[in-house]
Amino acid sequence: MNVSIDLSSPEIRKLGWDALKSKLGIHGSLKFLLEYAKGEGNYTEERKEIFKNLKVRDIVKDMKKEGFA
Repeated sequence: MNVSIDLSSPEIRKLGWDALKSKLGIHGSLKFLLEYAKGEGNYTEERKEIFKNLKVRDIVKDMKKEGFA
């Protein structure tokens, strides 16, 4: 598909969403978009504060308790 580079941002988003849906379906498209969701802040620095008093075994224990491991 050849598309003009003169498309507006909304037009590009619409074409992109349509292309995703046609290849991945709605569920797959949403999963794909969540992989690229823009975050905020600096997780590298924030995690130092979040996990400063925890040991790896405690984190794993909590993950198992919540069903993530």
